[in-house]
Amino acid sequence: LFDARVLGTLNHAIVEYMDEEKTRELWNEVFLSYPDHSPKIKMIKLRNDHQMNLNILTLQEVDASSNFNTMSREKYFISHAIHPKIELRGIIDRIDYTDNKLIIIDYKTSALTLSSKKIMAGHQLQLITYALIAKSLFNKDIMGVFYYGFKLPNIKYSTVKYSAAKGIIHNEST
Repeated sequence: LFDARVLGTLNHAIVEYMDEEKTRELWNEVFLSYPDHSPKIKMIKLRNDHQMNLNILTLQEVDASSNFNTMSREKYFISHAIHPKIELRGIIDRIDYTDNKLIIIDYKTSALTLSSKKIMAGHQLQLITYALIAKSLFNKDIMGVFYYGFKLPNIKYSTVKYSAAKGIIHNEST
């Protein structure tokens, strides 16, 4: 089943590499399991490529105008930073840094916001945990933790749609 998990994994890799050739290779891997001749998969690919190109441009603009540098994309860790008898493993999507500060960024396929109420209730601890681990690994203070949603809420139109009768229909007004 081609669903949000597949697209999320693909989009994480697209942002990790930010390379057009690698993006083609990643889609070719997807097409080994899902038919690239399917009109619905083609539509999903067209829409996703458009959205991810905009995301990559946005991330590149942020990189160019920021005092922070990217330390790591997809930083795998094994850590006992929170408790010596508890081993945590995971992947921090992105870590940006200055001389003494870190910013932790977690990519999401859908929009997600941090809520202090949810953090205090123990429901949104992923980024806080990543921050504690990164602080321990790199011996730098944490300036902030953020979600970055790949789904662009400011795009109110679809570049393509699918109809069983007509196949892929390109929206000419975009």
